[in-house]
Amino acid sequence: MAQEQAGRVLRSVKWRADLTAGILATWPADPGKRTRQEWDQVRGSVPGGPGLPSSVIKGRTRQAATFLTTHGRLPVDVFEVEGVPRVTRMLLLAACDRQQATIERSDTDPGKALLRLQLPTRADPRSYRDWTWVACPIALPPTVPVSAVLHLPTLRVVGGQFRAAGILAKQHRLRRQSERLHTKADHYQQLIPRAQATQGTLPHPTPRSGGQASGGTRTNGPDPTAPRSPPAPERDHDQHTHHQPPTQRGSARRRIPPPRPRHPAQVGNDPGNSLQHRIA
Repeated sequence: MAQEQAGRVLRSVKWRADLTAGILATWPADPGKRTRQEWDQVRGSVPGGPGLPSSVIKGRTRQAATFLTTHGRLPVDVFEVEGVPRVTRMLLLAACDRQQATIERSDTDPGKALLRLQLPTRADPRSYRDWTWVACPIALPPTVPVSAVLHLPTLRVVGGQFRAAGILAKQHRLRRQSERLHTKADHYQQLIPRAQATQGTLPHPTPRSGGQASGGTRTNGPDPTAPRSPPAPERDHDQHTHHQPPTQRGSARRRIPPPRPRHPAQVGNDPGNSLQHRIA
């Protein structure tokens, strides 16, 4: 990527140098208004002159005229007119192979793509271990057809972040998230033995009567531990208090004996009288 970017900068400088040299070689009498013959001369001396827009030639002419007004002479070449060329902070992924960057269209949503590339984890990477894979989801613009072949884009660095098709992906975001997850996992592993050692010593919470119970269930019934009053005598044979047990299928039906009276005072306290009452 660095060699490709350096080559692009050198080719751009070479083109601007040839353009400035051709304009200086055919300097017009009036830089603000060339004649038809002067236009033909300048177009014949610059690279790609016949198809070059007139605005490009006029802009370079004004640049040289400003230098003439300031220094009283024409510049020798483009290096006197321009300063040190500035290189844009960007990553030319088109110069990479599949070992450094890949892009694939999403299987579920054709309007999205996943860009994976290797980025350094330190300012001066020295080995392969100093590089890590970073995944950048990209939302494709609606002008890209579904059947179009995707090529690797050019990433521009904006404030320590990489911008690709409107999506920002921090360089070390995934690595920092992984470190935080590992730190939490180690902390939980240290807390597990302590929790197991103090499991039997912790008090158990008692749910409130008629309030919100654990698990989000609500209990509005009576307290099961509250004392209950004995049943009334007249309800001894109530169908709600005496249920007949269900008979098993295939077995003979047995007659259920009547319930015993629950109040001995009705038959007396004499054991003999009680026995006669049972025989009768």
